[in-house]
Amino acid sequence: MKNLVVVDDCIFIRSIVKFLIPKENWKVTCYADPAKVLSDMPNENWDALITDYDMPNSNGYELSCAAKAKNIKVIMLTANRKVLQLHPDLPTVVERLLYKPFKRSTLIEALKAL
Repeated sequence: MKNLVVVDDCIFIRSIVKFLIPKENWKVTCYADPAKVLSDMPNENWDALITDYDMPNSNGYELSCAAKAKNIKVIMLTANRKVLQLHPDLPTVVERLLYKPFKRSTLIEALKAL
């Protein structure tokens, strides 16, 4: 079983993503605050991260860079259509960028590709 961390300041998105993830393959931990994830990251053994982009205290890009440095695979979820303009190197930081709203099949496909 792999360890997955889901980070989004919206409880609805965290709940939906956790519900959609196949339980037989992933142990899911959810966080609302990316700053808390950054402080916990050195002590955790996560295989993958699903993160929102726009969040208070930090953003998904900063979180993704920190995860990449620890060889944690990253899927970013965002409604921000300008995220690639803001961070042109994003494709080298995250394995997959999914725009909200997303389909369950797309999320599962992205996880399987990790």
